[in-house]
Amino acid sequence: MKNQAYYESLKNRLEQADHGEHGRLVQSASEFLGCTTMTIYRNLSKVGYSSDRKTRSDKGNIEITQDELKLIASMIRQSERANHKSLMPIKVAIEIAYNNGKIAKMYNDTTVARLMREHKLSSKDMQRATPHVNLKTTHPNEQWQFDPSICVLYYLKGGKGMAVMDKDRFYKNKPKNFEKIANERVFRYVVVDHTTGAFYCKYYLTAGENTETLFDFLVTAMSEKDRIKNPFEGVPFALYWDKGSANQSNLIKAFLDALGVKHSAHIRGNSRAKGLAEKTNDIIERHFEGTLYLGKHQIQSIDDLNHKCELWQRHFQSSKRYAHTRHGMPRFTAWRKITTEQLRLCPPVEVCKMLLTDKADTAKVGGDYIITYKRKDYRLTGVDNISIGDRVAVAYNPYDYPNIRVTHPNSFGEMITYDIPEVTKDEWGFKSDAYHANAMTDGHHHTAPLTQADLNRQELDEIAYGTRDQAEIDKIRNKKTKPAFDGEIDPYTYLQEKDDNHSTLNIPKQGKPLDIGEPALQKIRPTQRPSLDTVKRDEPVLPVLDFIKWFVKQYGVIDGMNERIRSQYADGIKQGDYQRIADQLLTPTEPLTTPQLKVV
Repeated sequence: MKNQAYYESLKNRLEQADHGEHGRLVQSASEFLGCTTMTIYRNLSKVGYSSDRKTRSDKGNIEITQDELKLIASMIRQSERANHKSLMPIKVAIEIAYNNGKIAKMYNDTTVARLMREHKLSSKDMQRATPHVNLKTTHPNEQWQFDPSICVLYYLKGGKGMAVMDKDRFYKNKPKNFEKIANERVFRYVVVDHTTGAFYCKYYLTAGENTETLFDFLVTAMSEKDRIKNPFEGVPFALYWDKGSANQSNLIKAFLDALGVKHSAHIRGNSRAKGLAEKTNDIIERHFEGTLYLGKHQIQSIDDLNHKCELWQRHFQSSKRYAHTRHGMPRFTAWRKITTEQLRLCPPVEVCKMLLTDKADTAKVGGDYIITYKRKDYRLTGVDNISIGDRVAVAYNPYDYPNIRVTHPNSFGEMITYDIPEVTKDEWGFKSDAYHANAMTDGHHHTAPLTQADLNRQELDEIAYGTRDQAEIDKIRNKKTKPAFDGEIDPYTYLQEKDDNHSTLNIPKQGKPLDIGEPALQKIRPTQRPSLDTVKRDEPVLPVLDFIKWFVKQYGVIDGMNERIRSQYADGIKQGDYQRIADQLLTPTEPLTTPQLKVV
């Protein structure tokens, strides 16, 4: 304990002090150490001192209710920034809630803070990470993780080969330098097999992510390369990626759907979801890109860069020296354990291009669960959650024409793709039901049990917005369609001025003139400014019709007044004379005088 010797000395003095001296000694120690008397007593107890004070009768009694405590905690949570910094102090939240009639009394902020910590409602508790689960796959190509990233170290300078991005020239405060090389930036595209860690990497010279580049990369990654030196190929059963603009393109989604690839994107900000791809990017940066500046032969083009990358990834994934730490095998050795059933060969590029479509074909389910597509019949009795009259997305199966693939949401709302064979007919023209559609994958969510902090976080959000759906809450806050707490809490009521005129705290203080001595000061005569009355202004003369409109608006319509005004003031009236002339017109006993107009 800090200052232990001092507290032991203070303990001895307190034990020898007379009755009534204890408080003075503790107060003196508090002022000397710069802490509260409660801290002094707490540290004294650590060295064995006991004041023998009687415990308060109301110790342990809590006046604030759970609902009030959660309301205050929710108000503080709603004031958080994106970086989780809380903007609203507890003391302010209590005062706002009290002035809005949401809590019974102005509770002590220290007590509220302690109770929030005890019930895990504090800002620190709300910022705790949500637990994650460990996932596994059972065979190569069951799931790939995809992650494109811009190369932050190099760019290909036009005609001069690879150039290093100097940190003094390229950083966030100099965006124009990035704009100058926008078309020379190098993007790294990577897919990683979740089971084995085997990966494929290719570089592209492009200003940003786009559909054409993504399509070329996916087809190249799935197609045959050199089965001896680089066996990585095949169509994965699932693809996991982020919500990039190119990834969410309808063309790419339709292409993957036609190949039977279940694709899904993780929520924004959850980089752990595809941590394998993130780690692989780190390996490529360190093991490959970090060595590019060492060689005598500098990279001259994007093809040159990809050639070097292909040689490196073959070596890295085949060498025992760089074996994967999880399964202990070189990545290509582990990937070669794939079976014939698990290796789905990619169709030719021409066929893949035919699968690119921004709008899927649809067909209506008939009363016998038959759909007709391109003059052929297909039965959908094996499709989950199918109903008569539904419209389903249909596309040819690129692996087995003329069979088709039908995409339809299952009972849980997941989009599932089914392989459906053609319904043949016998010699009598009757349909044959020899084959039934089988779901390619049933799909399910992997989620960890919610902790108490998660439940509290959802409950606090529900208090503010009436829902626990985080996506809905983000939508409400971004679009500002609904205020928190249904607008019942006014955060400015406590700022309204109160009638405290009788309070001695509001008595104006009398000041004392500042004595600056009598130095030899030169007296300066203040500049005399003309008053408003002495300043002559040239006021324009307005048409008489403007005065008539003003007069009617002020006093209403009076018989004969219109002709009287037009006859007496045909040349117009200054606006500053409106009221004076109106008074004269309304007072018949006084003679009307025409203002003398002055030509300016």
